[in-house]
Amino acid sequence: MNYLQLFKYNQRLIIFGFLLNFFSSFGQTYVHAQFVPSFINDFQLTNTQFGLIYAVATLAGAFSLMYFGKFIDQIDLKNYVLIVTGVLIIACLVILSAQNFWFLGFGIFLNRLTGQGLLTHISLTSMARYFNKMRGKALSFAVLGHSGGQAVFPILMAFLVSWLGWREAIGIEIILILFILIPFIFYVFKKPIKIVEKIKEVKAEEDPKNETSEEISFEKSWKRREVFRDTRFFLFVFSAFSLHFLVTGFHFFQVDIALSKGWSANWIAVCFIAYAFARASSSIFTGILIDKFSGIKLTPFFLIPLMAGLITMIFFDHYLIAFPYLIGMAISTGMMASINSAVLAELYGVKTLGAIRGMYGTFVIASTSLAPFIMGYLIDSGFDFNFIMTIALISLGIASLLNVKLWKDSEKAITVP
Repeated sequence: MNYLQLFKYNQRLIIFGFLLNFFSSFGQTYVHAQFVPSFINDFQLTNTQFGLIYAVATLAGAFSLMYFGKFIDQIDLKNYVLIVTGVLIIACLVILSAQNFWFLGFGIFLNRLTGQGLLTHISLTSMARYFNKMRGKALSFAVLGHSGGQAVFPILMAFLVSWLGWREAIGIEIILILFILIPFIFYVFKKPIKIVEKIKEVKAEEDPKNETSEEISFEKSWKRREVFRDTRFFLFVFSAFSLHFLVTGFHFFQVDIALSKGWSANWIAVCFIAYAFARASSSIFTGILIDKFSGIKLTPFFLIPLMAGLITMIFFDHYLIAFPYLIGMAISTGMMASINSAVLAELYGVKTLGAIRGMYGTFVIASTSLAPFIMGYLIDSGFDFNFIMTIALISLGIASLLNVKLWKDSEKAITVP
């Protein structure tokens, strides 16, 4: 079954996954960045003070995800996603009405937990759980929501902030959630979800006597403490932590990187068009590879494009080098976005995938909160970007070797005991 056929026969769930990732943008750094100057000005904060507030809120959201993420395994999916969406609206209201930095920080915490954390968590967990043979393609469809959000919301929010003000812009976020996302959630669950992964299943799906396409085979449950004792989990987490840490840090200091190379800040922004296209294309192609080979078999390779991009940045300064650098980064992040949930499902099954993915997400989000501070400290200490990228290259090489071990260890073990 190709992408078009998969979408045709499973469009409600596919669009559901896409939209959750799309609206998770309201909790992502690339949208929050549009409000930062206004926050600093209105609440009379320094860059360091706001950075600390943002880091603490993000870390709190990361560790909360480990607890709240497990409820997707225990609560009806419709009720769970409506609760999360409702809390996201509350988060926006808290930020919108905040009169001091305490309420601002609390609002950002709720926003990061529900937006960046739980909406993405629900989307990718649902795709990995409901689909089996077409899991890779389904995850790729859902991940495109991130690319769509990156293309639409930063520009939209920047325009609204400059035109109406930051409080009004956040108010429009609430309106979009209320009139687009929530109605579609009710539409998705107005009747039972049926999954079709083969053309010949279409007739079976339409036959009320045949419920095969509705069934989901749940394997033996893995408890979180069992996963913590499994070295394969941490082999994979190290590569995920490394990738998200480095990508977040390099995005955060992208203007400084451009200036260190003698490029203009506008040039690096223009090159992000290529980044968005490459990331989306990478996700789609990776979905095909996952369905053909498995996610685990791809883990030794997904960091290689970013490593190649860093090598070009270390040895060359020409402004066109921005393209292989950002495209390499985009390919790796696009592959990772599709691979991560597939790997966790292949290793541990889908029955407790929500709890396991919540643990995984905690490490990922924690890395995004630490990156600006650690990388900023290195810069303030006098280390140049070539040195930082060399260290990054070494860490990615180690992560790739650990992923080879993950692959080999997984071949020796039964995938789902």
